[in-house]
Amino acid sequence: QSLFIKMMFVIVSKMMKITLIAPCVVVDWIFSDEMRLEFERMWTLELLNSAVDCITSHLRYTQKKLENLHRETTDTKDSNKKHSSSSSASESDSDNDNESVLTDQQMAALQSEIENLRELLKNLLLNILHKFMMKLTEHIVLCDSKDVDVNTSWYVYVNGRFNDFFMENWEELFEFCDALEEELFDPQIIDVQIINTYKKFISLRS
Repeated sequence: QSLFIKMMFVIVSKMMKITLIAPCVVVDWIFSDEMRLEFERMWTLELLNSAVDCITSHLRYTQKKLENLHRETTDTKDSNKKHSSSSSASESDSDNDNESVLTDQQMAALQSEIENLRELLKNLLLNILHKFMMKLTEHIVLCDSKDVDVNTSWYVYVNGRFNDFFMENWEELFEFCDALEEELFDPQIIDVQIINTYKKFISLRS
């Protein structure tokens, strides 16, 4: 079974990397009823982090491409200024204008891709946290209705994975703090235990 799980993790991770399957689909699968038993295994948390890494890696790669293009454009402009001559100024200016238009289009395309990836990343993080919160909230409500202790072994484990997800993806989550507070962590709606987890995470930034 251990070998099967390792193979499953590798296969799903590779499928996300080569875009055969979207990270959001993997997240929905992990939190689905059919994965209820496997959800308590460590590999599912690792796969959640892999889903986030899939997008963050693509985002960083695209940002790097844009930075390199900016640098190359600056170097080219400096080089053209040094080597331009009055005899071929008109032809050189025309070539430079064409190159500039092409570069601007490339930059615009990369910038658009970055914005789309950031939105995709934000939505994925919100989705994962929301699903964690729903699982924990359902458990809390059920325990309250039966007047039993909330802190079962299941709750302690899942709440621990909830905390781990914050710590594993702290950089990306801090970037979207405003969206988290606006769309998820409303203290008037969310259970105090879940809010406390978020507050502990936010306190690390200060």
